[in-house]
Amino acid sequence: MRVEPASRSETPQDQTETALHSATRAAHAANRAADLSIRHSADEISVVSRASSFELTTHPRQFNGGSSLKVKSFELTIDRKRAVGRPKKQNAFLDPNVIVDAAWTLVERDGVEALTTRTLATELGVQSPALYWHVPSMSALHSLMVERILAESIRTPQPGESWQVWLHDVGMAQRRNFLSHRDSGRILAMAPPSEITRNEVVPMLTAPLRSAGFAPEDAVAAAGAVASFILGWVLYEQSFEVSSYVASMVDLASAFEFGLNAFIGGLNAQLQTGTNIRAL
Repeated sequence: MRVEPASRSETPQDQTETALHSATRAAHAANRAADLSIRHSADEISVVSRASSFELTTHPRQFNGGSSLKVKSFELTIDRKRAVGRPKKQNAFLDPNVIVDAAWTLVERDGVEALTTRTLATELGVQSPALYWHVPSMSALHSLMVERILAESIRTPQPGESWQVWLHDVGMAQRRNFLSHRDSGRILAMAPPSEITRNEVVPMLTAPLRSAGFAPEDAVAAAGAVASFILGWVLYEQSFEVSSYVASMVDLASAFEFGLNAFIGGLNAQLQTGTNIRAL
């Protein structure tokens, strides 16, 4: 939609109101029932809603007297009247949790290659622009998906629980949880660390190690090494060819636990002696 030029006799305020009415009429005409939040001033109109299935964009233009009026691009939430008996696919308003649920559902069914903005929008029964209101990019979606499965397997130590037992339990739980989600290793490998991962998950992993006596940088290194081992192992197990080969020689769960215990034992020895293996 483009705001029609105003007559030269109109004031900037008149032009603002004209554009506002035009935008609102267009939205209502396209959607019949629109729940709009409209903010406007002498030089800007913003029409916003929370669930989006319609996009209205007008372009900046110059009015008499040198003033500029712009109606911003927006995504419009419509609570459409549904036919009787028609199933409702989702809540009226999207949120990141609903989107992550749908993303994992899609990946579990069709694999990570099938996860695109278009297929996810179809899964949710919305148009693609609606997703960007809540999740700005596919990379951000991967990060949210990782947050979900990390939250399911990371915990703080129980009272009186040693850091060794805690780290063993967390490592075993992470492998089980990651393997319960199809293609989770690939998503973990390509997801950038989100703010929650940086500010909550990593400190949750390093705090018990620091409390045990590891220097801050050593605690980060230890947590990173164990996490890398777990991720690499999950990638192996989620590859049919690799997992079949390894499984022909050893029980996968037992082999993973052996490697995890070796990591924890090495960390404990490093903590107790402070020995640098390169100095041996």
